[in-house]
Amino acid sequence: WWVIMGYAYSELLQYQRAADAFQQAIRIEPQEITSWNLLAQAQRSLGQPERAIRTLDNALRINRDSPMTYYLLGESFSDLKRPDRAVGFYEEAVQRNPKFSQAVYGLGVAYAQLGRKTDFEATVNLLSKMDPQAAQQLAATPVVERR
Repeated sequence: WWVIMGYAYSELLQYQRAADAFQQAIRIEPQEITSWNLLAQAQRSLGQPERAIRTLDNALRINRDSPMTYYLLGESFSDLKRPDRAVGFYEEAVQRNPKFSQAVYGLGVAYAQLGRKTDFEATVNLLSKMDPQAAQQLAATPVVERR
């Protein structure tokens, strides 16, 4: 019930209420990884990526197998302009689910920001097999020149 309520609040862009609902869901069923991930997403939407990272670190103590948790950690570090930290989490998400196109996209953006041109190009190629339109958008991302 709390998860459904939180999701509804998220759809209404009422992220604090969504976060409160997801926290209630976690209190009732602390082993449910989806609630942790949704709470972190609400925290990111509230502009609290550091808090989301703490939430996701707690989630990993419960379940280390969720590709979404690793993806959201990558996104949270990207929010903090830390592609160096985001890359490993995106890579882990893709390793756990090779067809997770959003994680592949995030990984490609992080590679571009780090100037890892060869890795970036390989990621664009991989994404083109999953989601050609997303691959086209990713390919337009400027790659930082390494010095």
